[in-house]
Amino acid sequence: GRVGSWEWDSVQDVYQWSQECYDIFGVDCDATSFTTRWLARINSSDRAALKSAMNRRDEREEFEMDYRYEHPGRGTRWIHTRARMLTDESRRRRMFGICHDVTERKQVEAVLQESKSLLESLVEQRTTELRKLSVELMRSQDEEHRRIARELHDSFGQNLASLQINLDRLAAAGSTL
Repeated sequence: GRVGSWEWDSVQDVYQWSQECYDIFGVDCDATSFTTRWLARINSSDRAALKSAMNRRDEREEFEMDYRYEHPGRGTRWIHTRARMLTDESRRRRMFGICHDVTERKQVEAVLQESKSLLESLVEQRTTELRKLSVELMRSQDEEHRRIARELHDSFGQNLASLQINLDRLAAAGSTL
């Protein structure tokens, strides 16, 4: 849970970092060009967004973002930074911020997203199977209803025919009496 702090004088383009920042970025604090090396190791897709956010000079606006950074010893890391531009008593504008390595959180988020996608795929697959089973069940029920209707029709029809014959015989026997 180490958090580094930093300050940037945008007029002179000078940075001051806490020791934690040097550790997070794997940069030697004695190096004179640590800023150049730090910027060069930021993922090119993220670098433009970070520079744009930092170059906004509105004091009311705070910026917060995650970006990828190629650490010299640890590989690709995700860095979360949050900052705000402030004006000191001498009217000098400086940006103050914090940074934090959130690589583990990003890895967990990626695993969770992958799991979510897998679960959604399984749910869709099961839903499709249930729909097929539902259609098959309805077809089976319809066939069973037709079979029962045929049996009822056939047996009921035979019983009616037999009853009609018996009634005709009784009517014929009753008229001869």
